[in-house]
Amino acid sequence: MMLSVFFNINMGKVIFFKKIFKIYKARYYFLNILIYHLVANRLIIPLAYFYGLK
Repeated sequence: MMLSVFFNINMGKVIFFKKIFKIYKARYYFLNILIYHLVANRLIIPLAYFYGLK
């Protein structure tokens, strides 16, 4: 009886951590895209203007 309760608690923790990890991964992915776009805008657009003017 104790073992099954312990197992259920552990399974609950695993599912909980998987959910958190999924949310974290999704947010991290979104942040990566955001950072990438900011960096791309900072670098590529000025370069494009610079080469366009030249």
